[in-house]
Amino acid sequence: LYPNPAKGNLNLQLRNAPCGMYVVELAGINGTLYYSALHDSYDLTSGLGINIGNYPPGNYIVRIIYGNRSVSRNISVR
Repeated sequence: LYPNPAKGNLNLQLRNAPCGMYVVELAGINGTLYYSALHDSYDLTSGLGINIGNYPPGNYIVRIIYGNRSVSRNISVR
């Protein structure tokens, strides 16, 4: 995830992502879901941009779900 803190656009890249479909979510610390979309492994390995220009400033959690696995990272939006 970069940049962190982010403003305008958040970029996500997962190198060597196993083939398959991934759910990418962006939620506020309070649990409000701001972004949720299904992406394939090609999107993640080549780089995925999420427009966050209209999101309120604060701390967010980015979660990537693949099958029964998930990984979460914190991101700040200015």
